[in-house]
Amino acid sequence: GGRYDFDIRIGLWIDGQAVEPRVIWGPGLSGTLPAAGGKRDQFGASHGIAVLTGGKVYRVAERKYSPESSAYNFASWAAYEDNYMAALFLFTGAPGSAIFEQQPVAEKDAVYFLSVSPPQKAYVVPKEFYRLRALGQGTKKLMNFGFFGAIAEVLLIAMKWIHRYVPNWGFAIIIITFLIKVVFFPLTYSSTKSMAKMQEIQPKIKALRSKYK
Repeated sequence: GGRYDFDIRIGLWIDGQAVEPRVIWGPGLSGTLPAAGGKRDQFGASHGIAVLTGGKVYRVAERKYSPESSAYNFASWAAYEDNYMAALFLFTGAPGSAIFEQQPVAEKDAVYFLSVSPPQKAYVVPKEFYRLRALGQGTKKLMNFGFFGAIAEVLLIAMKWIHRYVPNWGFAIIIITFLIKVVFFPLTYSSTKSMAKMQEIQPKIKALRSKYK
């Protein structure tokens, strides 16, 4: 229906006894074995998992995998991700658990999987801010904006709003840059005035330095 999210219902019985299964996603984000020396290695996209537990997002990259940092409980959601795509699993009822698993496939190579307790909802593929935010449960935190995340989020919302009326990303970036310049103009003007005053007294400072060596 034009959406990337869907509900999940899983029932498993063994010999008439209900059993709680685990859902395994992988290998990697694409679900296929990586080709040696392929584009993935060439461009070095960051692949790994992200888990929200206790209101904080924990990320573990494939290249930094360790058994000590591979298991998480009381999770609100868990995802296998790269820079732009994700397979996100939400636990909408009780909190779930997530395990980052490694399986060797060659002497110096391995594949990785995300194992989660039964999720109630999934969102698969693009990291689109508004779609993720609409899911709730802090899923917008799957977008890693870095140290200045709050500022980056505001700028993204502002730029997308501009893009609604100016459907060209290049012009949208120019407009938001101009608006930022306007907002910070008083600070820039004050700084420029201070520099001009300093330049005016530079000859006097040089004369004092020359006189009192």
